[in-house]
Amino acid sequence: MALSSGKLRVNMSAKASLTSGIGVSASDTIFQHSLPMTRTFPDTTALPATVVGSFALTLSSSTAFIDLTAVPVGNGLTSDATGLKLQCLQVQNRAGNGNLTLSYGTSSPYSFAGTSWSNVVQGHATHRGIYLQSCPEGAGDVSTAAKNILCTGTGTESFDVMVILG
Repeated sequence: MALSSGKLRVNMSAKASLTSGIGVSASDTIFQHSLPMTRTFPDTTALPATVVGSFALTLSSSTAFIDLTAVPVGNGLTSDATGLKLQCLQVQNRAGNGNLTLSYGTSSPYSFAGTSWSNVVQGHATHRGIYLQSCPEGAGDVSTAAKNILCTGTGTESFDVMVILG
């Protein structure tokens, strides 16, 4: 697989109106908050990403693994990212799901955020919960002994994953 371009774009913004403690000018009452970010992997012109996959994953008996040695890349094909580093992980917990926990695990665990990390991707009746971790060149290499990200949740719920490795 040849990756021709890749960027992570996050743009969180909100407007807030103040109703007390404002000055004389009406323009003092509305504040724009924004924290945009755009980056390649890593922050250089070179893009060390060679494996990219976006796929749905379904829990079986409340458990699933994101296996970085068998990343679904399209057309039913998978790619083995052995020897590569995780550059970015995004998980979207679908609306209607319960909470989804991502963690280090015990079966060939991949350490991109330490050996005791755990993160809950919130479940909600009508909104998606989102987890985003960008760790350009900061993670270890994928190997047969370090390949799985543990996902635990409720029953057989499905969620969406995107990984970029290089």
